[in-house]
Amino acid sequence: MGVDIEKVKAALRDEGFYLQMPLPVKSLLKIHLENGKMIKKFN
Repeated sequence: MGVDIEKVKAALRDEGFYLQMPLPVKSLLKIHLENGKMIKKFN
């Protein structure tokens, strides 16, 4: 399984980047806990 170099070049030219894999999703639990900490700071 190889990379289509022309597809990569076209993506770099048209969009400025080429991603083969999606960015990692931050843990929803971690987001929830961080939001709780931020809310406590404002109260």
